[in-house]
Amino acid sequence: MVSALLLTAAGSVLTVSTSLPLVVTGFAVLTAGFFAAHAIANAWVTAEATPHARGRAAGVYTLCFYLGSGAGGTVGSIVYGHAGWTWLIALTSAWLLLAIAAVLIRRRSPNRMSAHSGVTVNGRG
Repeated sequence: MVSALLLTAAGSVLTVSTSLPLVVTGFAVLTAGFFAAHAIANAWVTAEATPHARGRAAGVYTLCFYLGSGAGGTVGSIVYGHAGWTWLIALTSAWLLLAIAAVLIRRRSPNRMSAHSGVTVNGRG
């Protein structure tokens, strides 16, 4: 997940270039990283949920994904309208860094769920 998010950020940064080939490459890299991160996150949600709650968990993930996309798109359009493309990329890169931090914090959580057993890794769940 961290690699996918970093790939997304790297692709975003490439789009700031004035070179058309770099911009096109940036969008390709950004897209690949984004879809990889999205697929991983979706899989994590269902893997972390108990078997009887996986459908609901996937539904809540999808709802939150679209609510976040709508809010982020709105904020992003405001930033772009007032400050331009470079600042939009700075904003989205900051969001991606926050997502990386969340993944790293979650990875260190002592009550992390096991993807296969539905019990917590520390055995108390």
